[in-house]
Amino acid sequence: MGLIRKTTSIGTFGLVRYRSKAERLQRANAELDRAQRKLAEATTAAETSRERARKAERRARKAEAKAGLMAQQRRTRRWGRKRLAGLANAASDAASTAASAVTPG
Repeated sequence: MGLIRKTTSIGTFGLVRYRSKAERLQRANAELDRAQRKLAEATTAAETSRERARKAERRARKAEAKAGLMAQQRRTRRWGRKRLAGLANAASDAASTAASAVTPG
C-alpha cells in the first residue's frame, strides 16, 4: 500500500495505477484461492446431495418392494380365506346332504 503511489494516482487523475503490480497480483491470488475454496465446497455439496439422493431412491425401492410383497400376501391370505370358506361351505353342504340321506325322512 504505497502512499506515494496512491497520492500520485490521484494527482495524475489515474495515469499512474492506484495499485502496484505486486498488490494486484496478491489480490488476484486471494480471489483465486476464494474461488477454488468455493468450487471445492460446491463439489463436496454436490457429492453429498447425490449420495443422499441415491440412498433415498434405494429406500423408496425397498419400500415399494415391501409394499408390493405385503399386498401380495394380503391377496393370498384373502384368496386362501375365501377358498377355505368355500371348502367349508362345500363340506358343510356335503355333510348335511349325507345326513339327510342317512336320516329316514
